[in-house]
Amino acid sequence: MTQAEFLHFLSERGLTAVDGSRTIDQLGRQHGVRRWFEFNDVVYLPPSPLFPENRERYYVPCYRPTTLVPPAEYCCDFDFTGSGFANHQLALERFSALLGAPEKGIAVNTWAHSWRFGRATLGITTFIREKTEGHHNPLYAKHPALWEKCGIRVEIDPVTPLTEAEQTYILHFR
Repeated sequence: MTQAEFLHFLSERGLTAVDGSRTIDQLGRQHGVRRWFEFNDVVYLPPSPLFPENRERYYVPCYRPTTLVPPAEYCCDFDFTGSGFANHQLALERFSALLGAPEKGIAVNTWAHSWRFGRATLGITTFIREKTEGHHNPLYAKHPALWEKCGIRVEIDPVTPLTEAEQTYILHFR
């Protein structure tokens, strides 16, 4: 699947903000800015399930001062089963059926898988409480349900590589 086909896949399922036509600031004015677990300002987007059990809304982090550009990151806290491992396995099964085999992550304290499409990536990550050093994180201590969620993240590199003609032109000024 190409990057364009992947972006079309996302927009077909309602994640229309991936078209890059609106900035984070514009999305915030349209949908409102809220807090994600008292940690980050985010814009929750309209429902856009990438597979049937994916009922949670995707959100765009609002990192200041980068809100005047289109989003490059879309996140979701997937929790269909109430169990981190089961949520991760379900997301892995659904995305693998839709997108093919993923790359496996290598961190020892997470289950992680990713799919790459050009400069776009879809990743799923679930933290393993028993393997996370110290088992203490102020955010997770205050919101223990986060241990049971599978993080779904879509990242799109908005920088277009230079064409050969553009590279030649720029190198001409050395």
